[in-house]
Order: sequence, then structure tokens, then C-alpha cells
Amino acid sequence: SLKDMTSLKSVNFSNTTFGCYYAYIRFSGMFWGCTSLEQVDMTGVTLEKPLADIYDMFRGCENLTSFKYDLDTSQIGEMDSMFRNCSSLKSIDLSKMDASNVYSMISMFNGCTDLEELKLPTNLHPRYMQAAFANCQLLTDIDLSFFDFTGSGEQSILENCINLKSFTVNTRVPKAITLYLPFETGWGVSTDPELNNVATDSNGLALFPDVNGTTTFVRRSAYITEGSCFTFNEYNHKMTLFGNVDKNEIKEFNQSGN
Repeated sequence: SLKDMTSLKSVNFSNTTFGCYYAYIRFSGMFWGCTSLEQVDMTGVTLEKPLADIYDMFRGCENLTSFKYDLDTSQIGEMDSMFRNCSSLKSIDLSKMDASNVYSMISMFNGCTDLEELKLPTNLHPRYMQAAFANCQLLTDIDLSFFDFTGSGEQSILENCINLKSFTVNTRVPKAITLYLPFETGWGVSTDPELNNVATDSNGLALFPDVNGTTTFVRRSAYITEGSCFTFNEYNHKMTLFGNVDKNEIKEFNQSGN
């Protein structure tokens, strides 16, 4: 483990062989707290034993911008907090990772405030995803159709993703789902301009089982209300915008008379 090596800036494990005396190799917490670490290359790595865990691997690596890998991840079960608080990470491609045995990714990207582009494994079907993408403030859209919502604590998956414009979920589930969204109003099914099939409350969006299986939700400017993306001070007549809403949308809102 290289945990808490705060002066470490780059690591090249390319074509390195890892072994151990135990039945499994664990990379959990490997670079945790390496606050100066920017680049990690793990391409061509040979593992003499199966890799079991990678949770907390880059946790707190606030300057990490690049992770290259070529690892057999087919036995991994937990990816909790793997990139937690990697606040300089702008994009990450994990699409080639074998995530067939991953059951938990709690807070995996929590605090990745600069993350804009994310590609996840196609065979990822975790049971637990609490706060998986919480505080990813530049993320504008995400596909969650791989998650079946059979676990617990799913409410915080997208919490404080203040620039989120759309997300896709698998709504063919046996229960209603409530997600804490960055704004409480303006969300609707992408194929339903009247928002007839959406129920919202003060906690976010309640998703109900859908015979179509996969549903994409979008945030529509036509349903913007005060408090959902702006505040208005009636004394100094100052309007404050927040989130991914521009002035034209607010102008349209004002002209609508709602």
C-alpha cells in the first residue's frame, strides 16, 4: 500500500506482476490519501492470485486526473469509495472492466466535483449504491438502467448533482423508488411533455413501476418554479440563479405567467 504518501505524483505499474501469500490480492486503500497523485498506469499488470477488492483505492486523491488499467476484475465484489473525493477527475472510462460480481459501489464517485464524463461497465449490476454519484456537480446526464433498486439506500444516488439534466433508470421494479434530486420540480418523463406520469414531493422524485422497463427523465424549463433553480428577493428585485439553468429559461418562465 502507498496510502498517505502525499508527495507521490505519478505511479507506473505497467507490466508489473503482483502476488501474495493469501488466496486473494487486495488493492483496497492502495493510494488512499495520496493527495498529490495525478496519474496511475496499471496496464499490462499480471496478477498471480485473483483480485478481490478495490474499495477506497483512490479515495482522497484530490489531484488524480488519469487512471489506465488492464486488470482482471472478474472477482471483485466491492468498489465502495473507489474514487471518493477525487475532485480533479474530469473523465473516467471503466467500460472494459468486468464487474459481473460487483455487489456494492457505495459512494464510489462521491465528491468527484469535476467529473463530466463517465463510462461504466456494461455488466455492472450492484445491489448497493448509496451516494454513488453524490456531489458530482458537473455531471449532466447518467444512465442508471443497470441498477435494479432491490437493495437499500438508493435515495442518495444523485444527491447534490446540481447540473443534472437527465437520467435513465430501470423502472421495472417491485416497489416505488424515491431519489433525492438536486431540484424538486421540473422533472418529467422524456416521452411525456405534460409530465402526467410523474409524482414529485419535497424529497425528490418518486418513480413507479413502468411496463416499458427503462425510462429517461429530463428536467424541463417549462416547469421551473421559484426555489427549484432560482431565488427572487422582492426587496432589491435581485434574482439569483443556481444549477444548469440559463437566463433565457428564466425569461420564458416569467413570460408564461406561472
